[in-house]
Amino acid sequence: NRIGWIPLRLIEENPAVDDLPALEPERRAPMQAFYLQTGIGSAGCADAPTDALLVQGPREMEVDLTVNGVNIRIGSTIVMRNPDPQTFEITVIDGHASILDENYQPTGTIIRSGQRSTACLSEDGRAITCDFSPPETISQQVYGRDVCTYQGVPAGVLNYEIDQVCPGDPVPMTSVTDNGSSGATSSEISGVDCSAFQLVGPFEGITPRPTTFEWTEAPGATEYYVVFYDYNGNEAGAYRAEGTSATLNVGDIPTGSELQSEVRAYANGNYACVTARTPQIFRLADPNPPPSSASSSGSGISVGWQCIDAFSIQITWNLPNDAESGPTITFTDNANGLFPATLSFGGKSGSTVYGWAAPVAGVDEVAGGSLQYDPAGPDTLRTINFTPASLNCG
Repeated sequence: NRIGWIPLRLIEENPAVDDLPALEPERRAPMQAFYLQTGIGSAGCADAPTDALLVQGPREMEVDLTVNGVNIRIGSTIVMRNPDPQTFEITVIDGHASILDENYQPTGTIIRSGQRSTACLSEDGRAITCDFSPPETISQQVYGRDVCTYQGVPAGVLNYEIDQVCPGDPVPMTSVTDNGSSGATSSEISGVDCSAFQLVGPFEGITPRPTTFEWTEAPGATEYYVVFYDYNGNEAGAYRAEGTSATLNVGDIPTGSELQSEVRAYANGNYACVTARTPQIFRLADPNPPPSSASSSGSGISVGWQCIDAFSIQITWNLPNDAESGPTITFTDNANGLFPATLSFGGKSGSTVYGWAAPVAGVDEVAGGSLQYDPAGPDTLRTINFTPASLNCG
């Protein structure tokens, strides 16, 4: 005989079910609760994926796990690892992962496909000791390095095969069709309507600054990719989005002086259709000075930030050599009414993007605070105040 657990919401209503005993947190089924530590030893093959644990739930079904004491609800495929001994990282390949409280209620932290989040670990690596960081979208380069390698996992090992759009993948073959005035190709899979799928803009000169690209919805699609082509018509970059817009810095894309763009629609990783490609668009010189930035350093620590746009700033940090783990940075977020923002990171150096839901003229600004890190040896946590100039990105 074998025993398994399924969520009550998947069972048709039946009075007899109400008499069954409830599964309390302390009665977790085997392998639903476990401790994870990665990075022990190394793979013998240079092409092997980063040391990590890949967990995949049944398709179209959520599964609750308890890992290192934190409750996680996953809705497809995630990867968990320790980038360093005191950091726990979750990366979502497809679907989403929700962080739950001790009563298995959502905390509001939702990591979606193509994003990752980190949290602090205790000294023995068996308990989460801080909140998860705001989910960040993984760059195309890192996605290709850390995520796309899992496409090689044999389908028989998983519930279903991992099939993601990765750097270097061939452009899907598209068929020519009359989709009314949209100019998009017809959908190659059922359930996705591409009849009104088209780019909204921009169609004219673009400066090398963050620019918002927009398109209409393809009902049924679960994700989109904005694809850029260089002056020779070669693919120069593809960027994932879940909604109908994406803010990208064209200055970071190697297109040359002219570029073209299109948007492809996918449903659960399967290609559906593509918009008509724009005509050649000229890249203009940046008419504005570089974005505001500020930095602060001392005691072997440096912290800096700069405006990306009215919605977000980029934070960079560098710790001294004696740091055992990444920092916790606390600063004042005036855009949310003097709100103390606290972010925790893995690694002795790096950068991340912190943003607001919408710009508020005149108060989209941040001010200094403190940085805390764990030094080597028996010392307690060290806290360093940092005071780079305040930024106003409105």
